[in-house]
Amino acid sequence: MTILKTRFHKPTITSNIIPRKRIVDLLNQNSEKPLILVSAPAGYGKSTAVSQWLELQEKPYAWLSVDHIFNNFTVFLEYFALALSSFRSLDEQKVQDFVESSSVLSTHAIAEKVCNYLSENMGPGIMVLDDYHKIQNPDIHELINYLLNFCPVTKQLIVITRFDPPLKLNQHRLYGRLAEVRIADLIIDSQEFDNLIKNNESELSENSSLVLEKSEGWILGISMLLQINSTGKQNLDNILTANVLTDMDFLLGEYLPQLPESFTEPLLLASICERFNEEILEGLFHKYLTQTVNVQDFIAKLKEYNLFLIAEDNLNEWYRFHHLFSRVLRRQLKKLTTINNDNALLYISEWFASNGYIEEAIAYVLRKGDLETASALVTQHRREAFNRGQWWRVKAWLDQLPDNLIKSKPSILIAYVWVLENYWNLSETHQAIFLLEHVIKKGASDLETSEYYFHLSFHALFFHSSPDKALKYAEKSIGLYEDGEMLGARREMVMAFCMQMLGKSKEAIKMLEETEKAYDPGEVMHLRSYSSRLFVLLLSGKFVEAKNVSQRFNYIVRNTFRYMEAWSIYLAANIDFQNFDSPKVVDSLLKAHDYEGAVDWRAYMDCYAGLCLCYIISNDVDAAVEALKNMETKQKQIKGGLFSHMFKSAQMRVYWLMGEQQKALVWANEKLELDMNAVDPLMSIEVPPLTRIRILITYGNSEELQQGLNLLDSFETLVHSVYNSYNDIDILLLKALAWKRLKDENQVSIFLKKAFDVYDIQRITRPFREFMIVAPNLFEGLDDVPLNLQHIISAKPKKLTKLQVFSKNRGNGHEELTRREQEIVKLICSGLRNKEIADQLHISTTTVKSHLTNIYGKLNVRNRTSMIRMVQNTD
Repeated sequence: MTILKTRFHKPTITSNIIPRKRIVDLLNQNSEKPLILVSAPAGYGKSTAVSQWLELQEKPYAWLSVDHIFNNFTVFLEYFALALSSFRSLDEQKVQDFVESSSVLSTHAIAEKVCNYLSENMGPGIMVLDDYHKIQNPDIHELINYLLNFCPVTKQLIVITRFDPPLKLNQHRLYGRLAEVRIADLIIDSQEFDNLIKNNESELSENSSLVLEKSEGWILGISMLLQINSTGKQNLDNILTANVLTDMDFLLGEYLPQLPESFTEPLLLASICERFNEEILEGLFHKYLTQTVNVQDFIAKLKEYNLFLIAEDNLNEWYRFHHLFSRVLRRQLKKLTTINNDNALLYISEWFASNGYIEEAIAYVLRKGDLETASALVTQHRREAFNRGQWWRVKAWLDQLPDNLIKSKPSILIAYVWVLENYWNLSETHQAIFLLEHVIKKGASDLETSEYYFHLSFHALFFHSSPDKALKYAEKSIGLYEDGEMLGARREMVMAFCMQMLGKSKEAIKMLEETEKAYDPGEVMHLRSYSSRLFVLLLSGKFVEAKNVSQRFNYIVRNTFRYMEAWSIYLAANIDFQNFDSPKVVDSLLKAHDYEGAVDWRAYMDCYAGLCLCYIISNDVDAAVEALKNMETKQKQIKGGLFSHMFKSAQMRVYWLMGEQQKALVWANEKLELDMNAVDPLMSIEVPPLTRIRILITYGNSEELQQGLNLLDSFETLVHSVYNSYNDIDILLLKALAWKRLKDENQVSIFLKKAFDVYDIQRITRPFREFMIVAPNLFEGLDDVPLNLQHIISAKPKKLTKLQVFSKNRGNGHEELTRREQEIVKLICSGLRNKEIADQLHISTTTVKSHLTNIYGKLNVRNRTSMIRMVQNTD
């Protein structure tokens, strides 16, 4: 999938363009304003004037020419983030992170990410959004409004548009933050007109006053009149007498007959293209013109005739006509030629598609209303995008298609289901699969039917906890279509889950090992065999073997697919958490945060929960509180509050470990039913129903204790019904604690012995570390503690400092900063960047960013600049 880089280039300033000194001076006078609005209809030289001004600036600038396809938020965000590379080289993965996050995070959250990145990594700069009138998506306007309000004043935004956008312009006017360039400023005055006449060696100077009056200073109309005059074959008196200098169709109709016939037809045909290069024109001309046209000579003639040609890159490889001129040419094409416009659009679409510009290819066929070809393009390229984990890109393609087409074409509806599943949209996925059943029955290919059965399998497993049904559907899918890419990989993962949940973990491992041998390292199926094997091993409670497989997986997955790298990091962090190698697991969990958007969001939030627990188990209460604040901030940024329950559960587990009984019990008593299915717990670090049980058994009164035991029995029955042994030690220790509180030492001994027996197999210490914090007396007087656990169980019980996790400092309305946070603020105020701070404090840049997020929240500021300003004002 290719990015059209010409959108990042401003118009090239050629020798025949008149200097707009008045506009340049006006822009210079307002060079410190955060927002400059250049608003006027087409043909007033808006983009050219801004381009002239930029050439005189010392500050770096970024230019983005907006198109209609940018109304898809993810497409806009991708190009916007790439445009920022003009300020400073922006890592491609950072762009991917911005884009992948957009499917789940709120617009404000994404804006804050962009703003913070600008604050931390870039100095003064100018961002130009050209043709912004094409944007109609309110989320994009919201993004721009946020950046204007909260980004540092060193960043300046210039919006070029044909009409005022729905930004908060009045607010910016009121506070003197807005400069405006409008028609009154952009119309040509007499001096500029004289310069234009001299540059074009025209005789129009005799009629300058009349031309200016009739054209109303409209640059495009005057330029067109100059072209007519340059032919020397047309009496201008009739044109000047008529009030037609603002009618581009009339002017072009007068001009075209004066051009050589051999040039006119290629000119009209080229206008079909939104942008073109020599290769596109060569193919078009060869296919649709009877004459032979030398494309290089043709482009040279366009420049010679000054026909509103705009170079879109510095190498003069890509060009476009002025938008208004192009539209008028297209109308003339229909009048003056027999060229089939639709066929030409199809050819151009095919060229863009074959070169990887899928969004543009779809846009061209939609221009001619060809929904069949548009859907065929999505069908043809969706699998490659899915293989790369670019779900958001397929969504952008689907967003261009009408809803009735999506719901009537099997391949398109299947693509839609893939996207919904990736975003874990349960309700819509269920409806889409129900509809897909009816569409498939009307006729579908083997591949489409195979995909349908796969989605039935996925749905049966993850949404209905029915592994037997899911396995049957997956086997039907395989029988219809063998696949070595994303379908095959996901299908095998589902089958492995099903087999494990049906007590066939050995068969699942064998199947995955055979797949590993059948494919080369780096191929999707090979990599998926590793991740699926880790899922099976973790669910089976085979942590020792899982650790060995994880180490191999982390090695082979490097520099392959980012989403696979993300999973390898999460799974390694999950294993490290259970083994509780404290420094290592903290580093793993922090590293996982660098993959926001690439990994499943549930796993991503699970890493936040794991970090909170690691810190609290290690008795670093300040760090745990900070991690909780970061998790709370992140879950609030996610649309629809999808993971608020995970944050609350992690918070209450921290309270459980800190002995905050009352707060924890209030939450635990809110739901006294299991409220989960067999798939829900899987192998997550934080499982909300289990945390409720922990709290009820540890701190509940006799009635609550009994409720906790009942829930624990239900939980154990549920997970063991699908052969899930991930939480076996937790379950056994909770039973031992319950019987300890019920004063039945015999039962306590039985369940502790079982827990030690499971430890001898699983070799994980985390559950014992947690229980040594909340119930150290559980292990008193034991003689048969496994050797490798003795240093944990015989250690002096930890007494955690009980802090009000979200208490405020009443003196100034802000929360107190920890010592480490104060160090970071001091270093930032001294001018150090994140990397320099990390090096000086011997921590990772990810940790610095985590501290900064917490600092911003405590001080109630949006970014680094606001924080520095607050500190300076306080001093």
